[in-house]
Amino acid sequence: MLGEKWTFLIIRESFYGATRFAQFQRVLECPRNLLAERLNLLVDEGILERAEYREPGSRARMEYRMT
Repeated sequence: MLGEKWTFLIIRESFYGATRFAQFQRVLECPRNLLAERLNLLVDEGILERAEYREPGSRARMEYRMT
């Protein structure tokens, strides 16, 4: 599972404190579709979990937390 470059980099950024899709996107400069696919894979494997958050005045969004 960690053999894929982007998966390993996403996990690294999670350890550094990234939790939101935009944070991963900004730091990794990974294509959005690939990032979404890898995040879903990590959630399916139980490495990350999704949690809802809402900034004042904004719609609810998901963040990714290490399990």
